Amino acid sequence: MTPQPIKIRADIEVTCFDYEGIDAIKTAFKEAEAVSLPEVPIRVKLVAPPLYVMITNALDKQLGIDTMEKAIQVLEESIKKSNGNMVTKMSVMFLL
Repeated sequence: MTPQPIKIRADIEVTCFDYEGIDAIKTAFKEAEAVSLPEVPIRVKLVAPPLYVMITNALDKQLGIDTMEKAIQVLEESIKKSNGNMVTKMSVMFLL
């Protein structure tokens, strides 16, 4: 029997009304996706501006949670450098 990957998700609102605007948001998400590991790939999807969803699949639950939390932290630091704002609407959630 093979282990099934666990889906981990976080809903995030990201805004930046500074001059850089959407470019700052794109850069912040690229930096967050760069935190990905080969066994824990992180993807960001747009729901409707300013709501985004960060998703990953992981076999190791704790590694997935840690990687997702690190990506959220990197995203927040990056967007705040550009005078943007980030709000985590729903923290890490598990889907089977």
